[in-house]
This record gives sequence, structure tokens and C-alpha cells, in this order.
Amino acid sequence: MQLKEIHEGAAALRIYAPKGAVSKSLPVFYNPIMRLNRDIGVLILSCLDKKGMQIADIMAGSGVRAVRLALELPAGRAGLIVANDASPDAVRFIEANLRLN
Repeated sequence: MQLKEIHEGAAALRIYAPKGAVSKSLPVFYNPIMRLNRDIGVLILSCLDKKGMQIADIMAGSGVRAVRLALELPAGRAGLIVANDASPDAVRFIEANLRLN
């Protein structure tokens, strides 16, 4: 399966490019259909008048949500962002995508 680089929000990401429909069978999950959901999440957390939030992105797949929050939230809004996944491959992708940004 081929890797490709995409851009979503302020983030650059490397993901697997599926030959057909996106499915849970991908080695590392990324769902482009949920982009609007992630856009709204960033917007809502940006609007909260709260500093130092602790954010967990569990079953993070490619890490797109955590990377976007780290890049797009106003300074000081997030005190800690944790991303993890049960898949060792996904954890490697999360780390690589964080380094890419």
C-alpha cells in the first residue's frame, strides 16, 4: 500500500492511500470524511475560554486530530495533548506526523 502526503487544516500528514473505500482494515486509519468533524472540534475548543486543557486523542490512528489541535489551538489553550492507539503501526505514524509538523 502506498503512502501519500496530504494537508488538512494547518497539518501535513502522511497516510496510507487506499485503492478503494476507506475501511477499518487499513494498517493505519485516516477518514477524510470526518474532516468537517475535526474542523468543528478545533473551532469549539478554540472558542472555549479555558487555558491549559488536557486533551486525549484515543485510538488516534494517523494522529490527525492531535496534530491539528497542537497546531491550530491558540497558544496556552492546550496544556497537554496525548495521542495513542492500540496499533504499534499507528503509534509510529502519530510520532512521524508530529515530527512532520
